[in-house]
Formats: sequence, structure tokens, C-alpha cells
Amino acid sequence: MILPQPIIWDPDHASISPALAQASTMRLDSMGRRCPGAAARGEDSGRARLTWEIVHRIRGPESGRSLGFLARKYSVGRSTIEAARKGRTWKEISS
Repeated sequence: MILPQPIIWDPDHASISPALAQASTMRLDSMGRRCPGAAARGEDSGRARLTWEIVHRIRGPESGRSLGFLARKYSVGRSTIEAARKGRTWKEISS
């Protein structure tokens, strides 16, 4: 019977877990506390395939292209392109 090797924690080789990395990008309220249930949005989410640069291209120079063409180009669904183009997602927040 082979016994498993003991786990030795070495801070020089430690890495941040994906959950902790996502938590570090969460939005903060006015007091600097994490907003409960308010995960990072847009590019900060870590799961976004689109960026603000791409969304601006979709809404501007590439606005005449078909949904299917843009969806294949950016590896997302047609509904994702349509929602970004119409402003249902990727809403710009003016400060």
C-alpha cells in the first residue's frame, strides 16, 4: 500500500485560488466593504470574453456586420453580440 505524500505549504510556491482572485475584484460600497452578492462586472469578472475595446468596435465600426459574423469572430453567441450592441449588457456608467 502506497501512502500519500504529506502536503507541505511553501509560501514561495503558493498561488491564489481562482475564487480568491475573483473576490479581490469585487465591487466595494462607499465604506470600502464588499457588496454582498455583487460580483465584479465586465472585464473585471475574469470570465468575460468581450472587452470594452471590442464592445466599442461592435457598436461603432463593426455595427454593420452580421451578428453571426461577429459572434464567430469573438467566440461568443449571437445573443451576446446583440445584447452588447443594443446596450442591454456592457452598460457604460458615467461618473
